[in-house]
Amino acid sequence: MDGPTNPLERLLVLQDHDIAIAQLEFRRAHLPELAERDAALGEAKRLMPTHIDLTKRRAAIDAAEKRVDDEVQTQRAKAEAVDTKLYSGSVSSPRELQALQADLDALKAHVAKLEDDELEQMTAREDLDTELAPIERRLGELQAEVQRCGAAITAGEADVDALLVTERAARAAVAATFDAAIMADYEARRAHNKGKGVARLVGDTCQACRLSIPATEVDTIRHDESGRRWYCDNCGAILVATPS
Repeated sequence: MDGPTNPLERLLVLQDHDIAIAQLEFRRAHLPELAERDAALGEAKRLMPTHIDLTKRRAAIDAAEKRVDDEVQTQRAKAEAVDTKLYSGSVSSPRELQALQADLDALKAHVAKLEDDELEQMTAREDLDTELAPIERRLGELQAEVQRCGAAITAGEADVDALLVTERAARAAVAATFDAAIMADYEARRAHNKGKGVARLVGDTCQACRLSIPATEVDTIRHDESGRRWYCDNCGAILVATPS
């Protein structure tokens, strides 16, 4: 394969792929729309108890208003029947006519009372609707926001996943050129050193931890041709010495 022939140089290439993969995974887990969706869901969750309470109260008012309206219709029908009988001429007894008139007056008074009750229920419902309308409108906006974020998240994840496929394939191709021992060494050091398993030695400074290594040790590393792996005394990263 094309690229550095020095195994340790190729290890740096491998680490570059690992860093790129970690960055892509972080990007996938922290898409801005994820936070936006969570914020919208959080606001909706805070609004829902009020929405549920107002909706239940409105349903109770609607039910009460229907009961009153049904009773009004019943009492009006009774009043109409009494009125018809009162003026039909079928009753001639003054006492009975007086009783019918009293019944009619009572029914009309009851209907008037029921109509007042119905008006109170309608007023209460209008007041609740005034409270409920902005909440329902906001919940609708939040639902649209969640849907927008969901579509953006799906698209964003797909974009990152495509990049990850490419990056992981490139990483696998480089990793295949190493034996198991050096891979195990690299992976272990990377796991304990915040992703830095290998680092260049520039001058006397390890580029992983940015700390200096004794000059005598640096000289030994630079002139060693045995193929031995050297490690930073400070962070433990495998060192790749640059030409002096």
